[in-house]
Amino acid sequence: MNAVETLLLIIRNCEECLKKLEAMDDSEFVVGKRHAYVECLEIIQNWAEAKLVGLDYDIEKRYPLT
Repeated sequence: MNAVETLLLIIRNCEECLKKLEAMDDSEFVVGKRHAYVECLEIIQNWAEAKLVGLDYDIEKRYPLT
């Protein structure tokens, strides 16, 4: 697996986990996990080619932290 494939896998995994967390309660643990996944996506979004692989949206609007 090359770097781009690895980043794609991480992006999809973070997005899938965030979708699952939407249905869960707002315990400190769940909120912490949301923050961690959102932060990971925001870091990857700094990659010059992030938009080309589908990370072209406002992450905090799609996955609000409040």
